[in-house]
Amino acid sequence: MMSNTLTSEQMETLLLSLGYKLYPSKGPQRVFENREFDAIQLLPPAGKEPYARLEHLMTLRKVSVEKGIVDEETFEALLEKARQRQPEPTASPTAA
Repeated sequence: MMSNTLTSEQMETLLLSLGYKLYPSKGPQRVFENREFDAIQLLPPAGKEPYARLEHLMTLRKVSVEKGIVDEETFEALLEKARQRQPEPTASPTAA
């Protein structure tokens, strides 16, 4: 199940705005942790999926509110701000 309204890049922006940092992992997953609030979020490898999975977004919302990182209104505001972020331009392999 994918969230076609939030790209993987936008999900990462949301995580960073909530105080999560990306930490090295021994596996293929990306590990985001907010040590101040003892919160962790695992995501698929970068570039593997163009859109964030809905279950990851739902988990992030639940954990963020329950652990006191943000309230629901602030989460929604940060989510909307992340959705406004445009993807980084990438060079085409055939560009001259």
